[in-house]
Amino acid sequence: MIIDGYVLVQTCKESPEQYIVYKDGEQVAYIRLRHGCLRVDAPICGAKEIFYTEACKGDGRFDDDERMIFLQQAIDAIKKHYNEV
Repeated sequence: MIIDGYVLVQTCKESPEQYIVYKDGEQVAYIRLRHGCLRVDAPICGAKEIFYTEACKGDGRFDDDERMIFLQQAIDAIKKHYNEV
């Protein structure tokens, strides 16, 4: 999946639903939804947390109606982190 030029590669579909995010072939972030909490770390899992929310309905995976909303928010946070806004 590509959002705003960022390539999201899903590495796990559920519990957690997670993605590795690439820009220009380099990993720039990690996205994870677990226990209803969405977290974005940059550039890798466990590095600096740049976005967090508990607003998701999905527990270990997004509900279909919220996936693109929250992934866009995650990408917006990544763009802001790298001053690409």
